[in-house]
Amino acid sequence: MTREGDGDGRDGVDAEAFRGTVAKRRDVLAALAAEPRYKRDLIDDLDHSRSTIDRAVAELLDAGLAERADGTYRATAAGELGLERHDAYRGEMRDIAASADVLDAVADGALDASLVAGATLHRTAGNDRQATLSLLEEEIRGAERVDALLPRLSDSRILDAYRTQARRGGTTSRLVFAPTLLSTLEARFAADIGELAAADGVRLYEAAVSSVGLVRLRGDGDAAYVVAYTDEGASPGCTNTRNRSR
Repeated sequence: MTREGDGDGRDGVDAEAFRGTVAKRRDVLAALAAEPRYKRDLIDDLDHSRSTIDRAVAELLDAGLAERADGTYRATAAGELGLERHDAYRGEMRDIAASADVLDAVADGALDASLVAGATLHRTAGNDRQATLSLLEEEIRGAERVDALLPRLSDSRILDAYRTQARRGGTTSRLVFAPTLLSTLEARFAADIGELAAADGVRLYEAAVSSVGLVRLRGDGDAAYVVAYTDEGASPGCTNTRNRSR
C-alpha cells in the first residue's frame, strides 16, 4: 500500500493518492466489490483492454483496495468502504451543484450552509412548485407544534396551513413575523391574521428575523425546514431534515 511520510493523511498514509485511486479505478473497484473476478471477466464486462485492466488491478492492489483470492481478485474491506464513501461524495457534490441557488440564498441569510447538510432539497421552480408547496402545507397542517421564523411567505396557502393547524385544537404555534411581512398580511388578510391571533395555543410575534425562513415541526415525526428567498421575494426552494426516532 502506498505510504508517504509527508502525505496529508494520518500515520503516513497518502490520503489523496488513496482517494485518487478510488476515483480513477472506480469501475474496476465496483466490479470487484460486487463479486470476485478474473482479469478476463473484467476485460469482457468492462470492455477494457488487457493492459488497462492490468494497470488498474495493480494500482488497486498497491493501494490496499483489492486483494488476490484463489486466482481471482476482490475488493478489500477498505476498498468497499472507499467506494461507498466516494460514491456518496459524488452524490453530495451533484446535490450541491443542483441546489446552488438555494444554498446561496441560505448563505445570504447569514446562516451557515452546513445547516442544510444531509437535508432533502425541494425546489419551487417550474413544475416542482406545487409539489413543494403541498408538502410544506401538509406538514404544517398535521403538526402538533410549529415554531417558525418568517421573513416572507411565498404563497397565501402557507398562511392558510397555519390557520388550519391552529383550528385543530390541542396544538401550539409560535410564529415570529418580520415587521414588513406582518404589516402586509394584516393589510391583505386581516380576517385570517385575526383568526390566527385569537386561536388557543397560538402566539404571534413581530421581530427582526433572518432573510431565510426557519420552520420547526413536531408531531408524528419531527422536521425542520429552511426556506430560501430571492431578493424579489420568491422562494427558489427549501430543504428539510427530519427525525422519526421519537
